[in-house]
Amino acid sequence: EEVAGVDGLIFPGGESTAMAIMTEGDGLFPALREAVGNGVPAYGTCAGLILLADDCVGQKAGGQALVGGLDCTVCRNYFGAQVSSFELPLEGFPDAAPAVFIRAPAILKRGPTCEALASVTSAPSRDAAPHVEAFEPAKKKRK
Repeated sequence: EEVAGVDGLIFPGGESTAMAIMTEGDGLFPALREAVGNGVPAYGTCAGLILLADDCVGQKAGGQALVGGLDCTVCRNYFGAQVSSFELPLEGFPDAAPAVFIRAPAILKRGPTCEALASVTSAPSRDAAPHVEAFEPAKKKRK
């Protein structure tokens, strides 16, 4: 009911797990999911990005409710704890102010409908590393 007829939705930063729990209980979360699925424009920053992603790694045990609609996989807290905050220039925007990363998520994988407007190159934090490293061990032939 609160979502019907809106021109767009903004999903702010904050704590994505708490946001999902609070809106799931009052029936707002399914309405948000339906609105985004029906093409209502949505903008998300930080926790909002997590909620709008189709897939998320580094989440609480049992998973996290997602609104979805953004064809990407995100990693929560990719850049580390709040005390590990830092600034980096955005690649492709040499004259722009540096971006500030405070417990920020990262997009690990984009689908064909998810366009990157800017990017940064950074290694994951220690906490995020187990969720983002992928390798195939060399296979040895046995005689």
